[in-house]
Amino acid sequence: MKLSLKMIFAALLAVPAFFPPPAGAAEDPLAQLSGAAQTAVAAAQQEHPIDYTGDKISYDQAKNILRGEGHVIISHKNMSLKADRVIAYLETSDVYADGNVVFTSGNQVFTGEKVHFNFKTRLGDFINGSGFVDPWYGHGKIIRKAGPNEYQILDGYITSCDYEEPHYKIKARKIFIYPKDRLIARNVTMQVGKYNILWSPLFARSLRDER
Repeated sequence: MKLSLKMIFAALLAVPAFFPPPAGAAEDPLAQLSGAAQTAVAAAQQEHPIDYTGDKISYDQAKNILRGEGHVIISHKNMSLKADRVIAYLETSDVYADGNVVFTSGNQVFTGEKVHFNFKTRLGDFINGSGFVDPWYGHGKIIRKAGPNEYQILDGYITSCDYEEPHYKIKARKIFIYPKDRLIARNVTMQVGKYNILWSPLFARSLRDER
């Protein structure tokens, strides 16, 4: 059964307050939540409505940190982040995740070995990441969401080929993608198959009429 922060708080509130913990029981941050702490976290959830679910969810009251393990899913508006392990700083909405990370925002999909993402600013880094921003696929040492409509790929490539091993790659040290606007890459090498066939200091293309 998957647990969410809401389910944990509901279960805690359902337990009568006059039942003391067993003697010698290990301190559990969730079990030790006071009514004031529950109210404070609930208020934070209302201000920044982010839903957390997973096989195991724990909350550190002193640091206002949530930890999740096993099939963790974080949902907020049209965004979703899935990972094996997650640490979420509720005060700032910063999330650090690793293990089978998949992030979706509308029709945009990103994966990475590790991810740091802020659900308040909607900015973040995907380490050894791959992504899809229609109609482009990309991979890089870092894929960065740098603005509301700006993605950067560092030391990587883009391609419109959807094969696992693309027929061609546009490789560059830095690639800027502005969805439905334009694409710019610097220090570019065009690779076809296994061969580098062309180099250019700059590559630019309009994305306003891709189809």
